[in-house]
Amino acid sequence: MKPLGVRLIDLATGLLGNLPIRRMPLRVEPLLDRAVGNTGLDDFGDPAFREPLTRLVDGMREEGRLTPMGRLAAHGLILGALVERLKIVDEVKRAPDLASPSFQPLVVAGLYRSGTTFLHHLLGAMPSVHGPTFGELRSPVRASQVGGREEAIRIARRVVKIHRYLSPGADTIHPIAADEPDECLHLLENSFWTTTSTFISDSTSFAKWIGENDAGPAYRFYRSQLGLLARRVETERWALKWPMHLWWLDTLLETLPRARVVVLERDPARVVPSTCSLNVCTRTSFSPVDDPHRLGAFWLDYLARGRERQERVLATASPDRIRRLDYEAFVANPISTVQDLADWMGWALSDEDRQAVRARVGKPRYRGKPSATHRYTAEDYGLTDGGIRERMGWSAR
Repeated sequence: MKPLGVRLIDLATGLLGNLPIRRMPLRVEPLLDRAVGNTGLDDFGDPAFREPLTRLVDGMREEGRLTPMGRLAAHGLILGALVERLKIVDEVKRAPDLASPSFQPLVVAGLYRSGTTFLHHLLGAMPSVHGPTFGELRSPVRASQVGGREEAIRIARRVVKIHRYLSPGADTIHPIAADEPDECLHLLENSFWTTTSTFISDSTSFAKWIGENDAGPAYRFYRSQLGLLARRVETERWALKWPMHLWWLDTLLETLPRARVVVLERDPARVVPSTCSLNVCTRTSFSPVDDPHRLGAFWLDYLARGRERQERVLATASPDRIRRLDYEAFVANPISTVQDLADWMGWALSDEDRQAVRARVGKPRYRGKPSATHRYTAEDYGLTDGGIRERMGWSAR
């Protein structure tokens, strides 16, 4: 159910004839003008960002079936990314050497709901490893300034509170905290190379479009932002994560030549309906889900095509750069898994690192009681376990 505040906004917007919405248009030029006006900056960098921006905005407006709150949220997210992009370009121009970070990252990828967050949090818990936090990733320029990391995290705490209010229950499925490691998604959003629209609206064409097009410009801008964040980080050991890196593993490996990638693999009969369930939850305030079967069909096809892209790279990439990790083996032995990955990376772990991993394993992974709130079946979304496995090319393990 929508939170009370959201229902009141929807009601007030209807009574006022959508007047507040008209003041926040989902159109590219007004958004660009607003970002320039808000910052006093006008250089957005590589113009390659304009096509994904246009397709994202048009898809959200024309297909998204956004509620009034959804429209406000979409406007705010896109405007916020444009403002941040202007600041990033301005900062990098003044320190161009930051555009090529030299650190050694371990990048966690894999289908949604396959344990990527848990592994990322374990890696980021170690004192010798930097896992960029939600706060840093949301505000890379601010976080790159002296004393700015703490300010970025403080501001992000408000964002997290809003997220929990607008998507009740989401934190028991996919937890977010301002001061814990989070997804590279937030940096790629500044090039509008994002799946966020799929999680807050009914728009699917944009997600399909980015899967079929060149991610090079977005990943090069991503690298520049990592360089900004690295300015205040002493260690060269980094842990990064975004499940959907699997679509562009070849681009990722080319863009970050010192990176190694671990791809988590879990039975897709669990992954696909769990992703659908998360999607229903995140859309609560923003866009109704009237046809769960259509949602299931989209996610099955989208994730299957992403996995096909992943498999093509895994078939040819050097095992020194990329490896698989079985979800069941990982959750059965998380501490030894972290040690094994550290050995692969050439990272000698201290006693403090090992103690931090053990402490993080013992910490609850979710807020509340996920077993009581996150229940789903393939049938809820018009799917079957066998049909999912067949479409995903998953054999019995």
